[in-house]
Amino acid sequence: MLKVFEVNSVAPVLLTRAFLPLLRKGFESGTGDAFTCTRAAVLNVTSIVGFITYCTQKNLDTLSVEIASSNSYMMSKAALNMASRLLSLNLKEDKIMVVAIHPGWAQTKMGGPDAPLLACDCVSNIISTIGKLSEADNGACINNVGKHIRYC
Repeated sequence: MLKVFEVNSVAPVLLTRAFLPLLRKGFESGTGDAFTCTRAAVLNVTSIVGFITYCTQKNLDTLSVEIASSNSYMMSKAALNMASRLLSLNLKEDKIMVVAIHPGWAQTKMGGPDAPLLACDCVSNIISTIGKLSEADNGACINNVGKHIRYC
């Protein structure tokens, strides 16, 4: 359980701290006062299974066995969502955008063959979405096409 939290929750925060000087420099090197992903941003890959409102028996029954049996995975993504929100507030003065992004249920080792999305489609959608992020998205959780998702 601790390893899962280290990877999914603690590491993103520590990486953000480590890269903070570069993130600040990235914003300062741009032009204008824009608060966008093209200046300085932290994008945390989350999962809808980390949302408290998603945690219903009906939804848990539809998940693959690997994810459904991993309470630590779900809890670690909930912690990442909180970390993303807190980082967005802490770094707002520096105009460093922080967004949690749910890539969608993709056909990967974890997602399984029944997932509706190909991994390459998720990546394409995320790349397209990143370029459209604005100040209104700071602190939000979005899906792979940019739609805001409520955390809880």
